[in-house]
Amino acid sequence: MAPPVNAPLVSIVTPCLNSGRFLAACLGSVQAQDYPYVEHVIQDGSSTDGSIELLRDAPKNVAWISKPDGGQSDALDQALRRSQGDILLVLNADDELLPGAARWGVEQMQRHPAQAVIYGDVYLIDEDSVIIGECHGPSYDFASIFCVEQVIPAQAAFIRRSALEAVGLRADVSLDTCPDYEMFVRLGLRYSMRHVPGFVTRYRYYRRPLDGTALRTVERFVRAKSTVINRVQNDPANPASIRTLDRRARAGLALWASEEARAQGDTRHAWLYYADALVDFGVAGSILAQLLRMWLRFSPARTPKPYPTRPSARRALGVGKSLLWDRHGIDAARRSLGGIRRALVTCSQGALILVPLVSLLVLLYMFVVISSHR
Repeated sequence: MAPPVNAPLVSIVTPCLNSGRFLAACLGSVQAQDYPYVEHVIQDGSSTDGSIELLRDAPKNVAWISKPDGGQSDALDQALRRSQGDILLVLNADDELLPGAARWGVEQMQRHPAQAVIYGDVYLIDEDSVIIGECHGPSYDFASIFCVEQVIPAQAAFIRRSALEAVGLRADVSLDTCPDYEMFVRLGLRYSMRHVPGFVTRYRYYRRPLDGTALRTVERFVRAKSTVINRVQNDPANPASIRTLDRRARAGLALWASEEARAQGDTRHAWLYYADALVDFGVAGSILAQLLRMWLRFSPARTPKPYPTRPSARRALGVGKSLLWDRHGIDAARRSLGGIRRALVTCSQGALILVPLVSLLVLLYMFVVISSHR
């Protein structure tokens, strides 16, 4: 039955591959919505773990297809094109909608008709569906989203179909990951968005080695987001105020990557991405970045308005503080300092190297403190 004119259809869009362990909970959370006009569009990439059997028993409002696809972005693209709803939300197959989420999304879209996207907040849950934290959506600012200083929780974001159609009802299949970042940037170049406090989704937060069939690595995330940043910066049709954000965006991406690598337990790469970010803080930052890379050489490898255009010194200081206070980071620092001491013992000019190194570290600290108070 088609919904009445004043009751839009909501499409919950779910790419899926071998998610049978959590898929039943995802399906159940959509079926439990009290808003009557909801379709669940599932694009399965030929799962072999029992997901197909679950889908065969799904209710009629679950529109599912199972066939090989080109990965995460391709599956999302196909699901979006199959959807019929006036309002869209992308829900991972291992996540769950909270009761009343669809109705909340419809009400907020009607309350804020000028916004292309309304997004709320998410609970973080572990593999056993136990709540382990909260993630609150940031106040919307395009520059902060584009520069990867803030992240919109995609699983809590209701997208107006008419707005997405105007910029292209698709996901970027040239990216093998992070299609939500590209979509929000594409929408944000033309439309406004809004954060409305309210929990929408239970987002499953756990360490998983794969995205579909691809290894889940920070390097892939950085490569995908760098592609989007390059595209925006090189498009002369975009406003100059956006195209001058290059330095800030690259520093923001490197700091975000440092945080992601640290969360995955890869302290070495967390420091390397941090060094990349420091390059965008001028001469002192570039010098320290080079010294930091030399320092890491001694460390054994571990396995796992116009917009302001300057990167945020305050954020850089915060990420660096987190790395320094992280237990693994301290251990890595001890090992690295041990390597440096051994190198200095064998170097006849060790003392001449140590004095300027300490001086540069003091100068950088003064630079960051002064910048953070501007």
